[in-house]
Amino acid sequence: MLDVYKSFYKLEGQPFRLSPDHRFSFGHPSYANARSYLKYAVSAGEGFVAITGEPGTGKTTLISALLAEIDTSRVHVATLTNVQLAAVNLLSM
Repeated sequence: MLDVYKSFYKLEGQPFRLSPDHRFSFGHPSYANARSYLKYAVSAGEGFVAITGEPGTGKTTLISALLAEIDTSRVHVATLTNVQLAAVNLLSM
């Protein structure tokens, strides 16, 4: 069935994966605004940046889009995906 979608819409990837793929996201104004803030924070060397929000609001998609654009030879990036960490354990992690 996915081959039908891919051939009809001329898709170059798998848009219905369970994990988010930034290539298939809709760049609505608030998404573009958040992306601009993140790009500025990285380019200005702001240090730590925390992305928070309700489940399903596009945090992971936003971060993966940003990571696809930045020069990783100049910027060191770490992502923490364990939401079960207590605040006291976050820094030691």
